Amino acid sequence: MFIGLGFILAIIMGFLGSYVATEKNRSGTEGFLLGLLFSILGVIIVALLPTKEKPKEIVISDEEKEKLKKEQEEWMKKKDEERKEMIRNEGKVFEKIMLVGLVVIIGFAAILFLFGAFDY
Repeated sequence: MFIGLGFILAIIMGFLGSYVATEKNRSGTEGFLLGLLFSILGVIIVALLPTKEKPKEIVISDEEKEKLKKEQEEWMKKKDEERKEMIRNEGKVFEKIMLVGLVVIIGFAAILFLFGAFDY
């Protein structure tokens, strides 16, 4: 009975902490966890934390938007070329790894053969 009541009280304090945190422009999850874990003390902690300022809106002119869009397209093309080059290189690396693995297996089999591991 008391355990269930404790869980319900903890969840209520979590929601209260979440509400207080969002009113102070903070993460609701942060407030919920503090309220859930530390009960009324957690809510008080959230209430005493400094209020975060809302981020200011950035106004961008149409010319700047076009410039940013072109820069983004150029960056995307560059990254696409880098990705294609990386894929080509990965194929070469994979081939080398497979070749080395095959050589190691054949070498190991040859050593076993020399020491008579296959003689019955």
